Amino acid sequence: MIRPEPSRLRKAIYAAVISIVALSSLEIVGRLIVADRRYRPASGDVAVELQSDPTAPVLEEVSPGTVTFARGAGKGGVMYRDQTWTSRADPADFRVIAVGDSTVFGPFPDAVAAGLVIPDRTVEMLNFGSNGAASDRTRIAAHAALTQDPDLLLVYVGHNEVMEARRDPASLRPFWRRTLRSSVRHSGLGRLLAGVLEPTIRALTPSPPPPPEEETWVADYCGAVDDGDWATVGASYRRNLSRLAADAREAGISLALVEPVSSVQRSDDPPSVAQIVDPALVRISEGLRACKDGRASEALAWGDDLADRFPELGEPQLLRGHALLSLGRLDEAREALLDARRREFHPTRASERHASVLREVAAAEGAVFVPVAAEYGADPDYLELGDPLFGDEMHPSPAGYILLAGIVVAGLTEVLPAGSHFDAQRVDPARLKGPGRRGFRPTH
Repeated sequence: MIRPEPSRLRKAIYAAVISIVALSSLEIVGRLIVADRRYRPASGDVAVELQSDPTAPVLEEVSPGTVTFARGAGKGGVMYRDQTWTSRADPADFRVIAVGDSTVFGPFPDAVAAGLVIPDRTVEMLNFGSNGAASDRTRIAAHAALTQDPDLLLVYVGHNEVMEARRDPASLRPFWRRTLRSSVRHSGLGRLLAGVLEPTIRALTPSPPPPPEEETWVADYCGAVDDGDWATVGASYRRNLSRLAADAREAGISLALVEPVSSVQRSDDPPSVAQIVDPALVRISEGLRACKDGRASEALAWGDDLADRFPELGEPQLLRGHALLSLGRLDEAREALLDARRREFHPTRASERHASVLREVAAAEGAVFVPVAAEYGADPDYLELGDPLFGDEMHPSPAGYILLAGIVVAGLTEVLPAGSHFDAQRVDPARLKGPGRRGFRPTH
């Protein structure tokens, strides 16, 4: 008796089942053998599952009425403060929730909470900041924050927009494409194949030649940053902030968009466009080194020449500012450095471009825009040698956090109860040296 030939459909079904079983087996083996290294929590930090879907939950109820950030997920490598709070705010409290990047994750909200005085109310500050966050992550955190009944949502974000996009170009792609890419890369099978193939690929691929010294910054960080990049990154920044502001408006929550502040003195890396527009601009990095070597007059001459030849760029003004600062001509240095900040597009510093977007979004959505850069830059310590108001080019020092908090509170008069003010004497600088393990709720 001749057995009938299996149909093509049945063959296809058999092949699909065998493939699924084989791939599932490899996935299990990969998960058992190769750990997912995306999340290595620091002591006291909590990982929160991060998705690009702003409706994705990042909070969990640990007991009736008590909320914390989701624990044990770690799928985004994103850190939030280890803190718990009651879902229903105490009527005697004025609840502020701060969202944004590492400046928020750090001591900035603590300085605001400690110095903010509201008559007959206690300030409760919840910290929803996360290290490395750009506007897309901040919108997710804000979406969660709006469910926690804040009196005020405080947003401070901008420094990571370019770095975020450059570090992972897919970060600006549609959500489904990012999700698929991430799932494949971090699946057990993906990790197993990467572990097997990557050493072989590295062995067969010759190492690239080291970049010329004048291009080290470009190679090490994220390449050229120009107006074309801002057309993409700025559009994403505006879109995320607009949606965030619209969500707050619909929820009836007061929203403040704070202009990020950055140091123009700490600009030792050759910035942005300078090295690729024209070979002559290598003198930017040479001039910055000359300032350190005691040749500030020579560096200033180079800066003056480059400013005449490239009037549209901010980088020559940056060099002039450093040279003038080294020569003790502080008023001229301030003018040059602030002009550089307005013109340049530095990957690790927010600029006037970011402030323009914040201002536009606030006006369109009925939010409060809090300008910071001008008043911060006018402080006598802003251009003191040693840069006492900054720990690095984007994170303030303890004194800088107190100054920043005072400027912000002064800019919030229309959304704070009458009589509210900032008292810098109530802020202990010793508590502002780094992010703590828990949110800060002072008892006044």
